[in-house]
Amino acid sequence: KRKTKSAKRKVIAQNLKFKYIVLSIGFHLYYLVYYIAK
Repeated sequence: KRKTKSAKRKVIAQNLKFKYIVLSIGFHLYYLVYYIAK
């Protein structure tokens, strides 16, 4: 049980990192488009 818990935590941490990266990239793209469209 202990091993699966730590593995789950690792997966959750990786998912959070991935989501954060995707969100930051999306935000930068949106900002660029907004800036250019202006």
